Amino acid sequence: MNVDSALLSLNDNPDARRFEAVYDGKMLGYIAYQIRDGVMRLPHTYVTPEARGQNIAALLTEQALQSARVRRLHVDPICWYVDRYIQRHPQYRDLLSHPDPVD
Repeated sequence: MNVDSALLSLNDNPDARRFEAVYDGKMLGYIAYQIRDGVMRLPHTYVTPEARGQNIAALLTEQALQSARVRRLHVDPICWYVDRYIQRHPQYRDLLSHPDPVD
């Protein structure tokens, strides 16, 4: 499956507590969240097998992080993918609820 990212819809589904990636009416992935005490916890990211390798997890993660920034929330990256994404994109490190110590 080739996904045209311009046609990919990223939606917040607050009832399900997740951001969803929808393409041609089909959900291809999601990133789950929990918000409590000013912290957005991100415990799980999932992309369907046929849609993997097409940047969907990265787009979902960026959507979640941008949402946290707009809502003025800190982030707890429980999911290994989100943690690695933040390591590779230092512009989001200020969102961490427990920032890394300075070297």
